[in-house]
Amino acid sequence: MGKRFDYTKPYNGYVPPETSRSTRIMTRAMGAFFWFFIMLRAKYDLPKRIKSHFEEKREEEEEEEALKEGGELL
Repeated sequence: MGKRFDYTKPYNGYVPPETSRSTRIMTRAMGAFFWFFIMLRAKYDLPKRIKSHFEEKREEEEEEEALKEGGELL
């Protein structure tokens, strides 16, 4: 017969190895650095992207108004 599974234990009794202290410290430091970098980029890039998005939208509205009035686009 095959191997019997013990369904009373989580993960069939498998216990993952313990991570070392240095690994835990490095993962926290790297995670904090990457989040800092992401937030820094968002601080500088998002206002420009949002501004350009609204400018494009305003230009499209102006073009539609000009077409309704019978004007030509330049």
